[in-house]
Amino acid sequence: MAACPAAPGPERGAAERSRLRGRLLEFLKFRVLAAQEAFFTGFGEGQPANEAPANHDPTAEANAAKPVGPAAARLREWLHGLGVREFDRLDDDDLLAVLATARRLYVD
Repeated sequence: MAACPAAPGPERGAAERSRLRGRLLEFLKFRVLAAQEAFFTGFGEGQPANEAPANHDPTAEANAAKPVGPAAARLREWLHGLGVREFDRLDDDDLLAVLATARRLYVD
């Protein structure tokens, strides 16, 4: 049985993943620039080791609902809350890689 010509091949799949990762990075850019490290705390991607946030508020932190589940699942849930489902085709490793890249590029 011959392969369906419309089915994505390995090259097309890799290109699609790369395109989606780039679009997600662009989607996150100004959100990360505006919120800095605070952006990542909701996804379980908090402060890097040995760094405390400048506006640390222990009371607000204690009263905040603790996110449940892995960072990629929380990022997906956040995107869905915004009505964005375009990035559902990215796997968890891709989502986490984009978060790491956004932190490296856009946090002061």
